Amino acid sequence: MDLPPGQLLVQSSDQLRSMVADPWLFGRIATLHALSDLFAMHARPVSAQVLATLPTAAAEITQRDLQQLLAGAIYELNRHNCTLSGGHTAEGAEMQLGLTVNGLAEREQLLEKVELAREIAWC
Repeated sequence: MDLPPGQLLVQSSDQLRSMVADPWLFGRIATLHALSDLFAMHARPVSAQVLATLPTAAAEITQRDLQQLLAGAIYELNRHNCTLSGGHTAEGAEMQLGLTVNGLAEREQLLEKVELAREIAWC
């Protein structure tokens, strides 16, 4: 990927266990949670990859839940002009969604954790 002049590529990863029974809503929540790290750094989201873990179930249920989970995630990614570029699925004890999100930021506007902590301390 060629970066626009003066832009830096920033990346963040987050993973959540489902706190709601609705896979579509959980997809939205987990996606916004991951994107919020980019927003906090003043970065513009550009791409994401997902790691979805679904509980072992009948194939029809797993397919339905994955479709709803990804639909919720894609809904939020689209709202922020962020492309889903890939991912992976797994089976586990509970539903989880992890996202690695990539964004672009201007060097002079990029906020790092140390700077964020200073801003919060002044509030």
